[in-house]
Amino acid sequence: MRTGLLLLCLALGLGWASPLAAHGGGVIRIAAEPIGPYRLSAWTSPEPPRVGRVHVTVGLADAVTGAAVTNAAVRIVAHGPEGAPPLSVSATHEGALIPELYEADLMLPTPGEWRFTVVVEGTGSADFNLVVREAAPNWTWIGLGGLAIVVLGWMALTSGRRHRRSVGRKAEATGFSAKRVG
Repeated sequence: MRTGLLLLCLALGLGWASPLAAHGGGVIRIAAEPIGPYRLSAWTSPEPPRVGRVHVTVGLADAVTGAAVTNAAVRIVAHGPEGAPPLSVSATHEGALIPELYEADLMLPTPGEWRFTVVVEGTGSADFNLVVREAAPNWTWIGLGGLAIVVLGWMALTSGRRHRRSVGRKAEATGFSAKRVG
């Protein structure tokens, strides 16, 4: 019974753990596009993009030497489907798995075609489009609910067997039959 309870607690605890963002990668949207003295690349994740959090990673390199540029001000602007207000966020090195990359998360509220503009302040910008789908069902919670049902059922079945065995052992020890007389 303790093992089942421990498994249930572990499963529920994992369900509350937040998923990690895919820092430093994803699907390439812009590949080494010239922007002033730089070459800009951008990736997004998850794939396919869905309503909710979309992670954007930007790489900026010197166009001549190819060295990473880490001192620029980079901003991501997302223009949503008609009627949706644009979203804007700074892309920074904070929390980046690869410190030379700029990263940002945007919370996209609606499905449809979104136009993303990566702005390098004082230098220029580059655009890409992203078709955002409806939010996916939360399979983590659905799976944890199913696991909880299985564990609780298993616990109920095994505790009933233990009770019947215990009654049988007591009857044998006292010399009485555990069978019902009727």
